[in-house]
Amino acid sequence: MSETSEIQVVRFVDPNSSRNIVIVDTPGFDDSRSEVTDTDILKKITAFLLDQCVHPFHLFILMNHLFI
Repeated sequence: MSETSEIQVVRFVDPNSSRNIVIVDTPGFDDSRSEVTDTDILKKITAFLLDQCVHPFHLFILMNHLFI
């Protein structure tokens, strides 16, 4: 069962580099809820990234899929 249904954001400043860090938790693909498609999830993520985009920016994506 999917735990994340909406995009959740955690922001902090790295004390060593003084850089702003943003961690984004998004709904996963192949969601267990039948009314949510991968296209819906991708649209949410895309809209979030476009809304948050500030130039210049660095983007690092970590995808983790747990099989239980």
